[in-house]
Amino acid sequence: MRSGAEHTEGTAPCPTSARAAASGGDDAAVQDGIPSAEEPLFGTSVDDSVHTLLAACERRVAEGTCRYTLADETRDAQACAGCACGPQEIRERPVQLCGSALARALLRLAGWRLRFDGLPARQGVIVVYPHTSNWDFVWGVLAKWAIGLPLAFWGKDTLFRIPIFGRWLRWIGGLPVDRQAAQGVVAQTAARLIAARARGEFLWLGLAPEGTRSRTAGWRSGFYHVATQAQVPVALAYIDYAQREVGLDSAWRVHGDLDADLQCFAHRLGSRAGRVPANAAPIRRR
Repeated sequence: MRSGAEHTEGTAPCPTSARAAASGGDDAAVQDGIPSAEEPLFGTSVDDSVHTLLAACERRVAEGTCRYTLADETRDAQACAGCACGPQEIRERPVQLCGSALARALLRLAGWRLRFDGLPARQGVIVVYPHTSNWDFVWGVLAKWAIGLPLAFWGKDTLFRIPIFGRWLRWIGGLPVDRQAAQGVVAQTAARLIAARARGEFLWLGLAPEGTRSRTAGWRSGFYHVATQAQVPVALAYIDYAQREVGLDSAWRVHGDLDADLQCFAHRLGSRAGRVPANAAPIRRR
């Protein structure tokens, strides 16, 4: 994971000191540095996935509508986190969870590492990428249990009316949605997140924005509209078969520019390898 502490089988199952452990290293380098007028706003070795975002940000700086807040030496590596008019990375992770030692042991025995150092809030949306195989469900569920994350997911409301099966769906985190409702699935889910925040309840929605294991032209945008309507963070999770690692990369406050924010997410998740790499969708609007 690119920032924060690690939560693995080798660490305490309840990482209450995770943020203290992360007080040095890479995170310490990206605090409040502001480029001087004589310096270029960004270095020259920026990844292609954020070129458009940087160009848009530079225009806003020229117009006086944006202020950079990124240290000089990390502009390239963390470009998408440094602009006040772009998505803002949330580095604090006050919500800590205690999961299953058995699930952590099973992941370790299977040769997988788990990376998790908490959540930024009690409500939000987690997107998981890449999704290219049925095996993603196996490792994803084990990681969910190992972390102790009561993750919700969308399900057709009629399925929840089936005796026993409907109760089981709710038990594993199913969230019934009425696809025919006037306000739509996004509005229904955003309303649930807003209500959960008002009551202080825990509610994180987990989605695979590709929508299928087969290759598509890009991501569906439902997760993003839920996050913007409910004003909750978006967390980026991954299942990386090349590194045999499953974890949470980062969490963000999105700002309403879907294309620019997806370019930032591509900068963070684009190198993650699915079990069938050719099936991974490009991180862009479908």
